[in-house]
Amino acid sequence: GIGPFLRNRATRIALPFVSFWPVLWAAMAIVFVFALSYVKEPEGLLKAIVDAGRNPAETPAGARFTTMHLWFLYYLMMFSLVGVIAVRWSRLRFDWLFRRSWLLAFLPLTLVAGIRRGGLPIAAPESFVPTWWPWAYYGVFYWFGWQLRGRETLLERLQPWTWWLFLVSVILFVPHYLLLPVLRIDSLQQAVAAGSLTPSLFEAVLAAYLSASSTLTVLLLGRRLLIGASARLRFVADASYWVYLVHLPVVLWLQTLLIPVTLPMAVKLVSVVLGTLLVSFATYVVFVRYTPIGWMLNGKRPFP
Repeated sequence: GIGPFLRNRATRIALPFVSFWPVLWAAMAIVFVFALSYVKEPEGLLKAIVDAGRNPAETPAGARFTTMHLWFLYYLMMFSLVGVIAVRWSRLRFDWLFRRSWLLAFLPLTLVAGIRRGGLPIAAPESFVPTWWPWAYYGVFYWFGWQLRGRETLLERLQPWTWWLFLVSVILFVPHYLLLPVLRIDSLQQAVAAGSLTPSLFEAVLAAYLSASSTLTVLLLGRRLLIGASARLRFVADASYWVYLVHLPVVLWLQTLLIPVTLPMAVKLVSVVLGTLLVSFATYVVFVRYTPIGWMLNGKRPFP
């Protein structure tokens, strides 16, 4: 029903957003203060933040306080609310679309407008002021997932095509990657202002079909390979929300520690990823899984 759904979304999405936004801002501030004292000559993102702190008047008002990586929860709240309104008061039904599977091949074209406005690489809409293009991109995926509820037989019909979709995704990725602009953090704002991140129609169509095929491939592979009882997978699934919430300050802290260390970039990348997972999983077990925080994120778990 609508009531239980809204209560669930309020507990699982709205409450974590409101609770963790100030905590994460404080954590990010602590990390950057540490970074400024640890790194002699800041570069890249750290330098951009230092420059913004020295010249606050030149920093756009909307960039001073943003949703950070919690933009996903911010828009998910809005998607959920609009979805409920659509179900409650709209008589639109899409059975005709899902009965004709070949029409779904044209569905990625609905992503093109959002991609052209969001730019490539696709931006994160971190501003508290909502804009339309995330609705035309991320909102389409949300709508499709909503429409799949009760139509899981469509996924069963697509299962034989899983590896073909994987191959298509790989083929589409090659030109997509080669066409991406080469950016440095110090030139990013100028590129956005100049509109040079706006893709051509061909690039947008390519990105749309890559997004759709790769997402569908992962979904089908998950249903094929990950269905079944597994305590390890259950743990990873439960911890994933917490990892998402806390990963950003942990990543930046580990990156800062490795700045003066002479190591190949690939080694640093693997070290940061593994270190972030280790810190996130450890804090999840100790501070989250069997506490009210875990109840808020995933529901109660019996203590072993």
